[in-house]
Formats: sequence, C-alpha cells, structure tokens
Amino acid sequence: MLELTELAGFASIQGRPRFGRLKFGIPLGGAFDQTSMTQANRIVGNDLDAPILELALSGATFTAHTDVLLGFAGAPVPMFISTRSPRPNEPVWLRAGESLAFKPPSLGVLTVIAIRGGFADPPLVTTPVRAGALLEPGGQTSGEPVALRAPALSMTNIPIEMMLGPHSGSFSVANLFQQRFAVTPNINRQGLRLQGFPLPGGCEIVSEPCCPGTVQVTPNGQLIVLGPDGPTVGGYPKVGILTREGLDRLAQLRPGERAAFKLAR
Repeated sequence: MLELTELAGFASIQGRPRFGRLKFGIPLGGAFDQTSMTQANRIVGNDLDAPILELALSGATFTAHTDVLLGFAGAPVPMFISTRSPRPNEPVWLRAGESLAFKPPSLGVLTVIAIRGGFADPPLVTTPVRAGALLEPGGQTSGEPVALRAPALSMTNIPIEMMLGPHSGSFSVANLFQQRFAVTPNINRQGLRLQGFPLPGGCEIVSEPCCPGTVQVTPNGQLIVLGPDGPTVGGYPKVGILTREGLDRLAQLRPGERAAFKLAR
C-alpha cells in the first residue's frame, strides 16, 4: 500500500479512454499522455493499460506501508528516498516505511507514476486524489520490470501531427501549418487554448460531436484543442484532429511554449 502524504498540485488516477458513453455526454477520460502511461507500466511489468497516477505540474511525497515497485515516465522529476536518488526511467523499489519525495518538474507538465499491479480502477469521471489518500496496487501484471531509455521531452520545435477536420475547407491551411502557436495558461484536462495569428473564418456553429484532440477555431480566430475530459459536443468549427501521439505531446507543453502542426501521414 502507498500513501500520498503530501501533494502540491493536481493528481488523479487514470487509465485508457472509457469508450461507449459519449452519447450520454460522458467524456472519454483516461490518461492525458497515453504514451507515458504505457512507458510507466512497461517499467514495472504491468499490463500496458493498467491504471496509473497522473500528476500535473505537481510535487509530492509518498510513504510505503508495504514494499511497492514504482515506475515513472513523462515529465522528469528528481526523486529522493532517504540518501538515494533513483533514476526515473528505471523500476524503483520503495520499501515499507520509506518515503519518496519530488518537486514539480522543470520540463514538461505531466508526470506519470505506475505501481506494480496497477492502481485501483479510476472513477467514471476524473476525481482529484488528495493528500492522505491510500493507494493500493491491483493485479494487472503481464511481464517483468525493465529499465527504459528516457525519452526526450524537448519537443517545442517538433511539429505535432494533425488530420484535417470536417471544416478545414473553410480556413487557410497555410495559416495553420506555417506558424507556431503559443500555449496559454488556460490549460486543464478539458483542453488547451493556443494563441497565434488569427485564422479568418472562426464562428459559432450548431453543436456537433467531438472527441479528444479536436482542434476548434473560436470566433476570434484562435485555437482550442480538446483534452480527455473535454466536452462531447462543440459549437466551433473543427479545423483538425490531432493524432493520439500528437495529443500526448501537446499535453506536455508548458504555458509559453509553442506548438507547430503538420499533416499526419
């Protein structure tokens, strides 16, 4: 068992998207950065879709009540267990009675933590995990723990892949793909607002179904990219839809960093 003794920021238990409920207005949910969830689960030998703990720009302290094996991915954080500092891309044993602490990341946004066996199934709707929560491992394992090569998170200059949306014909694609959009502070699990040279043609339309990764153009010509807890319908034109990997990468960009887009192959 693992206790979250201190938390400075936002944390929640997440897994794979929960399909089949969009018609009821319930968003897909799931980890914002699915790639990092897969990596963290691989590190501890879990099923790749085992629930993880996702932290956004957060520092935290954990105390183990039993021996637990942890894996970290996504935004890197320096970790400390007594006098040792484990590497984030390797399995980390936290013995009963030991505490592990880290500060908010200086690179990236989302830090993903996997526990051997996976965390308990997440609630249907994202619910914050608070300090003092007791987190028990489950039994979703499929392999042996393994150390992974740490992926680089410096992705500011790497274009993010996007498929054209149903309303792309109403906009200049050149204006979309020939500039870089700044990530604004208006980011959460519902979506991100991006700032750039306005795209002429933004307006309000009759609300239509949409999904995570949908890129909408607001009436002032700016972009909104929907996240995993975003609305199931939207009333702005959909100029594009990010690939799953593209949404993972966008989720790790901090306010002030810039995103460029390119057509998915």
